[in-house]
Order: sequence, then C-alpha cells, then structure tokens
Amino acid sequence: MDAGVFVLGMHRSGTSAVTRLISLLGLHTPPEADLVQPTEKNPKGYWESESLVAFNERLLWAIDCDIGCPVVLEPGWENDARLDRLRADARAVVREIFPVAPWVWKDPRHCLAFAFWRSVLEVKPVVVLVNRNPLEITASALRLRSEQGKIYALALWERYLRQALHQVSGLPVLVTDYSDVLSAPLEWCARAQAFLVGAGVPARQPAGNEVLAFIDTTLRHATFDHGGLLRDPGVSEAQRALFSALNEMEGTHASFSAHPLPEETPTTEALLRERRSAVELRRQLERERRSSWRWRIRSSKYAAPARPIYLGGRRLLKALQGR
Repeated sequence: MDAGVFVLGMHRSGTSAVTRLISLLGLHTPPEADLVQPTEKNPKGYWESESLVAFNERLLWAIDCDIGCPVVLEPGWENDARLDRLRADARAVVREIFPVAPWVWKDPRHCLAFAFWRSVLEVKPVVVLVNRNPLEITASALRLRSEQGKIYALALWERYLRQALHQVSGLPVLVTDYSDVLSAPLEWCARAQAFLVGAGVPARQPAGNEVLAFIDTTLRHATFDHGGLLRDPGVSEAQRALFSALNEMEGTHASFSAHPLPEETPTTEALLRERRSAVELRRQLERERRSSWRWRIRSSKYAAPARPIYLGGRRLLKALQGR
C-alpha cells in the first residue's frame, strides 16, 4: 500500500516550511499549476493544493463546520451521510493531484478534516504534527488580521490542536517543534528522514544547500518561550496544559497516543459559537441579496454586454439635461 504523509498544524505554525523540507527528502508536492501561490505574508510558498484546500472546505461546510469557528467534531463524524457525495469523489480528487507516491500533503484544515481522509483513502497515512508556541501563532495571525483578537486566536488554536490530537491516534506520528526546524534545519531533516523511513516511506537525504537556501529565519516575526506562555494572563490553564502536553509528546511515535488533557477552556466554545452566529447572519444576508431581482439582473450573462450601452445612455441623458 502506498504511503502518504499528512502535515498537520495550526495556521501560521510553520507547516509550510516543514512541508517544503519534507519535499526535499524526495516526496511529491502538488503540481505547480495547482499550488497556492506565495504571498507577501508567506513569500516562501504555502505548498498547498488549491484543489484540495477547496475540497477540505467543502467537506467541512457540508457538516456545518466553518474553519474560522469550527464545531467540536465527535468521533465518527466522518461517516455523516451528508458527506456521501464528497466521499464518492475523494479518491479520484486526491489521485489527480498526487498520481505518484510517496507524497506530502499539507493543509492546516487537516486538523479538522483528517479523519475523513483517513477513512476514505487507500494509503498508509503517516503524520507530521507541527507544534508552535500559540503566542507566536497569535502574534503572526494578528499581524495579518488585527480584528480577530488575541483571546479568540488562542481559542481557535486550542480547538484545532485538540481536534488534531484526537484524529491521529494509532498512527505513525512525528510531533515536531517549529523552533527546531528554524534553528537546525539540516539536523531536523535527518530526524525527519529517519522517521519516514522507519514508517515505511521512501525518503532520501536532502541537498544541504537547498535546505539552507530555503530556510529564512528573518521571516519569524515573533518569539516567545514556554515561560512567557505560562505567565501570560490571557492564556487559560487548559491552553497551558495543551501546549505543555505537545512539548512532552515531541518526537517520533510508532502508534500515537495523546497525553490526557483537561477539559477545553469553557470560553473557547462560547467565543466560537458567537462567531458562528455572525457567520450565519452574513450568509442569510447574502442569500437575501442574491434573491433580489436587482442582483439577478446584474449577475445575468446578458448584463455585461448591455452595461456599456446603459452607461452610454446615462451619459447622453446627462449631456442633454445640461443644455
């Protein structure tokens, strides 16, 4: 059975850098034409498939799970009948993007959606779970989206990582710290190669010059130590316990089993639920807007060619009125 490597981790946690380094070990990434293009906030590239990102969002939407305010996905959610149509298409969609194994597939949405892929794909899944201090993730996220707020960003991190830990149980997993990737990329690649080979994934030694040329520590805009997180009054006890557990689980696991965790921070669900209500209100307003006759006329295929004539008529009318 072919092996597929899934990279999991919160948005802004270093999953892009990890995926690129794994690809330098000889694993296939999505084809160039399908890659999410680099942006100012991620100039080294995301190494994500646009097609598969869209598919992950579709399957999460199908079960009313918004990536910006996800619900708790209970064990067995991947068998929901609402996913039947997507389940029928899933293998073909992945095969089109990854026709040859071994491959590496990164998407932070895997923290939520991984159980679905684990259930439908005929591959041996191997997981690399990227851990980063949530204060760094929050600082990075707020630099890009200041309206989100620190407490909300921490709640989102907590929900994503707790979901990820539940969904990778029993699999070969490498839990890795983003700091190690940046501080010693060659040594990190050697450990990752040993893990992959041990898990049955063909992996070669990378070219050292390629690794060093890719890693750019200046792109890390915030640094916090563990002590800073423990002292921060904005971080809950449950969030501190989660980060401590992730640090303790760092390393390779032939059959992953998460450490016991306390209950999720009570305010996490309250914050996400409030955001869900706002999202649903926006959806309703959009549905109402799209149902109006003005929107239908503007969206009609006949509207675009008619618009210049309409604007020309308005200009002529104004000219006549001005005489």
